[in-house]
Amino acid sequence: MELDPCSHVGYDHVEVSSVAFDLENQDFGWVSDDDSVNNEEPVLNDKAIRDALSDGMTPELEEEVLYDGNTRSVEEWRRMIFNLDEEPFARKDYFEGTESMMRTIENHWNRFFYCFLDWLICQKKSEDGRPRPGIRKKSTLITTWCAFRLVFERATKQKIDKFVDSQKLRNVNVLKGIVNLAKVHGLSHEKRDNRSMTLEDLKLQLDTTIRTTEKSFKLGEQRILAVLFLLLLAPAGSRPQSILQMRFGDIKVALRRDPFDPENGPIRLLLRLTLQFTKKYLGPKAMKTFYILEMICEPNFIFNPHVFLLGILFKNRVFRAEGLNNNPQMLVKMRIYDGEPELRLPFKDDMLDVPVFRRAIQDSYGLKMGREPIGYSIMSSWVRRIGELVGFERNTISYSLRYMAGNGLDQNENVSESLRNLILDHAPNSDTFQKHYLSRNVYVDLWAVHIGHTPQHVLVQQSTSHGSSRSSRRPVYLTQEQSESINQNPRVIRLQEILNQIPQRSARYSKARLELLAAKRRVRNSIRNDVRKVWTENQAVEDIERQIQGLDFAPSASLRPVRPMSVRQKELVDVLTVSLICDLPTQRQRRTDAINAIVDYCAVKEPLVTKVTETRQPNVPVELRQQDPKERLRQSVMVGANGERPRRCFICVGKALTLPLNDPNITHFCRSYHSFREVTRHFRSQHLSKLGDDDRTNCPICPGVTLIHKKHLKRHADDVHGIATEGRGWHGGYLP
Repeated sequence: MELDPCSHVGYDHVEVSSVAFDLENQDFGWVSDDDSVNNEEPVLNDKAIRDALSDGMTPELEEEVLYDGNTRSVEEWRRMIFNLDEEPFARKDYFEGTESMMRTIENHWNRFFYCFLDWLICQKKSEDGRPRPGIRKKSTLITTWCAFRLVFERATKQKIDKFVDSQKLRNVNVLKGIVNLAKVHGLSHEKRDNRSMTLEDLKLQLDTTIRTTEKSFKLGEQRILAVLFLLLLAPAGSRPQSILQMRFGDIKVALRRDPFDPENGPIRLLLRLTLQFTKKYLGPKAMKTFYILEMICEPNFIFNPHVFLLGILFKNRVFRAEGLNNNPQMLVKMRIYDGEPELRLPFKDDMLDVPVFRRAIQDSYGLKMGREPIGYSIMSSWVRRIGELVGFERNTISYSLRYMAGNGLDQNENVSESLRNLILDHAPNSDTFQKHYLSRNVYVDLWAVHIGHTPQHVLVQQSTSHGSSRSSRRPVYLTQEQSESINQNPRVIRLQEILNQIPQRSARYSKARLELLAAKRRVRNSIRNDVRKVWTENQAVEDIERQIQGLDFAPSASLRPVRPMSVRQKELVDVLTVSLICDLPTQRQRRTDAINAIVDYCAVKEPLVTKVTETRQPNVPVELRQQDPKERLRQSVMVGANGERPRRCFICVGKALTLPLNDPNITHFCRSYHSFREVTRHFRSQHLSKLGDDDRTNCPICPGVTLIHKKHLKRHADDVHGIATEGRGWHGGYLP
């Protein structure tokens, strides 16, 4: 019988004797009166549909879905029932890292399925021929097996348990096989060292991040974000990815009354952080909100997350009240309405989805903040590099702060086990904490406990911390002899020979050159890691021998020339490290000064740290010793009356004009090149290549001159500043 799509009673005139619904398999089955299978497309009546779909439905929901008021016709619902795709509902959601690992395992399994784990351990090169570290630890092999189990389950819709004997026998065989493979291939059984940072270690890390000139962040705001990342990560031990993906909308700023003296007490600043981006196994997790309270009478602002976060907020002008964006001093003058406990400081709606930790992008005039969040690998490299400059023996990782928070919460009598698991996202049990986070360096004075003495807790904690073997003498760079040994590496020699046989300026040459540079970088890192690994014990033996001989410690051979701090950086360091007094009005004023210093430093362009800047500093411009030096510098990048072309980049000199005259970075930006070709090459690679064809720019030298597109900039650079980029010389002829 044909279906009447206009009928308001559905399938009353269709006869179907029974409907079978398999709850376990989520499948519908229709059976005719004679129990025979009907190959024709089945038809349903009202009672059949209601019986099949009523499980768990309220009558109101049934009527809304199946009768009048539908957004789809009855035929559409009927087709959807028979063509239901169960795959999206059966598939589990995993974190991006787990998904990537599963894709890699699936790809390897499809290519080679015999003795899979054994084959995987033996892989020493990638698909494009580059060397790969391979599997070195037993724990990595176990992780690979777990990822393969997920791939198997996704591909077959069944757990791998059904394809081996029994649950007990499966565990014995698999684990025994992994143990045997680890023995055969000499895999390490050691886990990653989970030493915790101490507050002293964190202070050194923060102080070095602010002061160092051996690590360039390219843009001042990125240096501030590197400090803010550690300050927000440390209190709750949050996962690094959740901090990096935090948006301005996840932050709430409020002024709150003092609970001890609501009427006359000081107004307190309160930060609420809601971390939405945590591990996504089986879907998103419930959000947690952390509170960071204002600290009064602290020694300095190094440990103050309020100052750094407020500096970022004021720099990006996120407050909806524009008058507040213009003057951080208004935070001190704000009052709360009588009878209300707090005053919210709302953000602009268009800033709520903007990431707090953003990457810097390049344009024709240098760097500016983009919209993409900073990746975990980038932030990890910053943290690791600063740790090397501090002198830590072990690699500094973000999880060192998570270990610190976890162990600190575990020892605090005011924090219960369930609350600790909630803060660390380990709920509902403590297995993960005990297996991975509880320090394996036992920080207890065991002998003092046994004999009844007072435990030397501070000494034990320092001895088991991340910075227990810190030394400023530990080498950071390679010596000249060690650097020369890089070119003697067999792989580097082979790649250099291949490169010499390829014609220059070809695609193959560029690819081979990048491969050679990557190989040199890997060899350099390997040599440096080997030197740092044996330095501690070798240096200890040397110190002992010298003291036995009655000599003093030898001067450090690792002392290295460093670029002096810029004026803006010195001002920032002075404001943040000034000793504070326990006087509330004075401290609030110093907080305002610190916020203004951070806002000013966010716009600073930091010069790159290279071997050239360390060993061959540019000469100080003579214009700085003359009257009206900034005007002299401006005239030095203009074409002379007789057609003389300057040998400086006018965009770089424009950056120098924004700095104080005593800033040492002026020398870097006002560098004089050897020839006109070098100026042109620099202008093309550092400025033109970062500019789109239709991008508008302003000349930093010529006031009020707007360049409406890239060709306009080229013409202006040629006519006014003497930089020819189109292959023609100043007098119309081609460059030789």
